[in-house]
Amino acid sequence: SSGVSFTMVPAVTFDNELSTMYLVQVADFVMNSSLLSPVSRLQISTINGPVGSEVLNLAAAYTPSTNEWGPLDLFNLISGSGPQLGTNFGVDLDDTRIMNVVYRNGSLWCSHTIFLPASLLSFAPFHAAAQWWQLAPNGDVQQTGRIEDPVGIASFAYPSIAVNRCNDVLIGYSSFSPTQFVSADYSFRFASDPPSTLQGDFVFKAGEASYFKDFGSFRNRWGDYSATVVDPANDLDFWTLQEYAATPAKFTFGTNVITFDLWGTWWAQVAVANAPRAPNRIEFSSSAYQVNEATPGFATITVLNAGGAAGSIDYATSDGTAIATVDYEPVTGTLTFAAGQTSTNFSFRIYDNAVVNPNKTVNLTLSNPQAGAVLGCLSTAVLTIIDDETLALPAVAGEFNFSSYLNYGIPYTATVDETIPNELCGDFVPNIIQPNRSAPGAI
Repeated sequence: SSGVSFTMVPAVTFDNELSTMYLVQVADFVMNSSLLSPVSRLQISTINGPVGSEVLNLAAAYTPSTNEWGPLDLFNLISGSGPQLGTNFGVDLDDTRIMNVVYRNGSLWCSHTIFLPASLLSFAPFHAAAQWWQLAPNGDVQQTGRIEDPVGIASFAYPSIAVNRCNDVLIGYSSFSPTQFVSADYSFRFASDPPSTLQGDFVFKAGEASYFKDFGSFRNRWGDYSATVVDPANDLDFWTLQEYAATPAKFTFGTNVITFDLWGTWWAQVAVANAPRAPNRIEFSSSAYQVNEATPGFATITVLNAGGAAGSIDYATSDGTAIATVDYEPVTGTLTFAAGQTSTNFSFRIYDNAVVNPNKTVNLTLSNPQAGAVLGCLSTAVLTIIDDETLALPAVAGEFNFSSYLNYGIPYTATVDETIPNELCGDFVPNIIQPNRSAPGAI
């Protein structure tokens, strides 16, 4: 009731070593909504402490006040302010609560709908924009921006934001305009784009009809949320799932036709893994590689050259939990790309041993781009060596699995004596006795 905590949204955290959970909300939302007064800052709360003894720290930080915005859709009691083609009924754009939060690469990223102009005394057209933020955990604003129609005719609402390992950003949302049916859109930015900017609005699913469904409340409901995520396959590409106004359903009863307005959902993939963010960007193909300790006996690391321009880059290995010359062969060198070549690799030996160990790691590094090459965002990676002594091998009945490693050189012979019942014969027919089978090995 104090308004200190309202619609606090926990951050989806891409850091498995972070001991703090962050929650973000619009500051003073309850009070300002009641008074229809502008808001201008966000509030950050935290949760710390071990599981079972967590401590919630309300209002641990605030952002500095920025350009003001309105707290809610002023027309939500008469359908809503979101314009659409084919009808005078608008769509309810709800309020300015935070839609989603992501903690990535040391920053908090979030998005929400805002309403403009902030002041009730303004004569500017009332409209909504999708606002996004990059924040330091202490509340400092690293960058912020708005997806907005500069003349205030179209509206953009219900955004969701995702950030990949390179700090590229995708924001998905719905768009509302008197010249189109409600549509599903997104905007994208590379990390190298100018701060607080996006590359523009893109409609990936156009609306198909006007929409009105108030469920008897006089509010033409939409939303309330959308979803935008990073593709876990490469932590670079994006997917976004958004609403659009779909073709109405029609039912005929004799000479009567009943129509039901519908919303639909549509998803889009935004592939940026091979996008030309730089004419000669060189980086690892993944942030994590794996290799078994015994087979094939070496690790192969793939390096990508987005754009395919000629250039070179240095590579090196270093100890993680694995020890050079004991667990692996340390290497350094230079990879050279010819014009048009988009990938290459380097390899190094993995040493097997007879000891049951936890899996071990090797650090991989790219550095010193030359001849016009640009170091990509994925300049470091980790190789995990899977210990074969603890590796669970599939076991089939009647089958032995032997290690190919001669641990101590003491020879032995394994003998299998198989007796197979002959099911086609009666009880008085003896079983078929298979010959003994032997295999040499070592322990």
